[in-house]
Amino acid sequence: MTSATGSNSLYLTNNFGAPNNNFRVAGYQNNLYIVAHSDPGALVGSGIIFRTAQAGAGESDSVVISNDGRLDAKEGLFLFNSELAGDSIIIKSPNFNCYEIHVSDAGALFTTAVICPGTK
Repeated sequence: MTSATGSNSLYLTNNFGAPNNNFRVAGYQNNLYIVAHSDPGALVGSGIIFRTAQAGAGESDSVVISNDGRLDAKEGLFLFNSELAGDSIIIKSPNFNCYEIHVSDAGALFTTAVICPGTK
């Protein structure tokens, strides 16, 4: 595996995994990249797993990003006072429209159509 000239990426081995999959951590243009990469010819994709631990409880998978980009938060995904939507979350529908999900003080859910983050 080669890196670009001047790259300061940290490459990690793929213990017991597919030889065409590799992992790296890199900083680029003020962003942190945690990358699961799969080269041509790989028979399986690569994902990212974040592990955490309660005091004295060992470690367990907390958040999984599968090889197709799905996010699985093992204990639920909670966003408090979200920077993006202020006490709500924004999701994208299969037809690429975005909706902000809100919950009322009575627990009722409702959505509002919004412009997708990152689009102009």
